[in-house]
Amino acid sequence: MWSWLKDNGAGFIAVGAILTFLHFFVVTPLRHASNQNFETLRREMNQRFDAQDRRIEDLAKDVSDLRRLSERISRNEGQIDVIRRQLQTADAPSP
Repeated sequence: MWSWLKDNGAGFIAVGAILTFLHFFVVTPLRHASNQNFETLRREMNQRFDAQDRRIEDLAKDVSDLRRLSERISRNEGQIDVIRRQLQTADAPSP
């Protein structure tokens, strides 16, 4: 067994050195870059969701404003009809 290790030990050391090199100079930087990309993506998604929330809130306010305006227009139209009838009655020839 010792002779086998002695004969093949240099190969194991070389493989270990290559794996260590790959781990520290390839895998770790890739993992770090991946984490940074993920955090950037998460931050951008949160910003987009916040912008969507603001747009939805603005739209809800606009719809509420439109409903109030519609109610005012309806009341004004009713008042105009009343005034028009009163004018027609006042302009009608007397019998």
